[in-house]
Amino acid sequence: MEYSFKRGFKPDIERIHSVLAEEFPTEIAEADGKLQLSYGALKSISIWIDGKKLNVTTESDSGASDQVVLDTNKRFRDFLEKATGYTAKKRLQMAKKRGDQGRRLTAVKTRSAFPPQTAPPDRLHFPDASPGWN
Repeated sequence: MEYSFKRGFKPDIERIHSVLAEEFPTEIAEADGKLQLSYGALKSISIWIDGKKLNVTTESDSGASDQVVLDTNKRFRDFLEKATGYTAKKRLQMAKKRGDQGRRLTAVKTRSAFPPQTAPPDRLHFPDASPGWN
């Protein structure tokens, strides 16, 4: 998933590392400019910065208990808010806005190739039908 930074929130990997350490009390590995960790209901989290965007990929642990899932989700939402400056509500609004623009650009009005039927269904003529079906 890709997230924008709010004005005043630098796209700096060291700052992101410190926010991660604050929210997820576990070992954080850094390799090839990516931060990687595992915590709670998330088997793996990979985070990197590409241009001015925060990129996050996650893999869930489907066997985690409900309590662990709730705790992990809260920590993840808090991390994203502290890292990007946007609340979950604002991130959702931004995602919807991006989605709507994409649909508007690709939407094409189409017409049916077949005109509407004017005769009632019992009076339609099918020339290929066997005799007696008319």
